[in-house]
Amino acid sequence: VANGAVSEAVEADLPGRAERVLAQVVDLLEEVDCEPVLLGELVQAHDGTGSSTATPLERIDLLVDRSAIGQLTDELEASGFELVPHRIGPTEGSSSLEWRALGDGSSDGPTVGLHWQLAVGPFGELVDHDDLSRRSVPFAVAGRWYRALHPEDRFVLACVQVDPNGQ
Repeated sequence: VANGAVSEAVEADLPGRAERVLAQVVDLLEEVDCEPVLLGELVQAHDGTGSSTATPLERIDLLVDRSAIGQLTDELEASGFELVPHRIGPTEGSSSLEWRALGDGSSDGPTVGLHWQLAVGPFGELVDHDDLSRRSVPFAVAGRWYRALHPEDRFVLACVQVDPNGQ
């Protein structure tokens, strides 16, 4: 599938709740003048590089400006999201916060990861957030256009990601 195009097969399998959560979170981010950039499994599923076993909309990952995190926290809490406990907290060097939508009382809705770095630690701090945002490309999910990491930046992300299971 060409960059920015949506795979019809993946599109047909998207659960409605996850689509709504993605749109709701992006709308909240835009209200506080934060233009998020999609990354992770969601992007891989829509550009044809994800595995057939991936469940991309169980987790929605967005790159955001770190300076907006405080205001975003207030907006997400006011909109029915709860902070998910993290293995590594912000004071221990984390590069993200995770949220879950609570609207229907379900605890199995998609997790929304708000990332201000591509990786935890010094390497993540070396990658310029503004440059990643400038290089982002148009990307469609469920008929709506967002911004996603540039393909070269997706490659860098894949190289630095560490799976908790060591894979």
